[in-house]
Amino acid sequence: MFNLFSIDDTLSGPLSDDCDICMYDISVKNETGSGKNKSVKNIFNGIFLTTNVKINFSTPIKILRNSFNPFGNEKIEMDNSEFENYFDVIGTDKILAMRILTPEVLDTLLNFYNTYGIDFEISLYENT
Repeated sequence: MFNLFSIDDTLSGPLSDDCDICMYDISVKNETGSGKNKSVKNIFNGIFLTTNVKINFSTPIKILRNSFNPFGNEKIEMDNSEFENYFDVIGTDKILAMRILTPEVLDTLLNFYNTYGIDFEISLYENT
């Protein structure tokens, strides 16, 4: 639960003729109390990205760090052992995951992590 958020920077535009992207540098906090009893808990600080793709999702797919899986879905084994050293792909549709997370996408995500050392998670789901 949160009651404060701020957006510092935004970036948006077309990736291709049928795909747009929006990125936000966002901070989400929960503030309780007031005065000397005021407490602020950071919930999330980082980049939030949205995009539309022309793929129907039968089930959500998540890319998580540190084998933390609060969703109860199955881990999907990818064809990149180096990627799997750092990330887990969670979902129930391996074919969909492999279709979206191509070797090039996995390499890009791994290179981003190795270059910048920033922890991130990715959630892919159908926009309803």
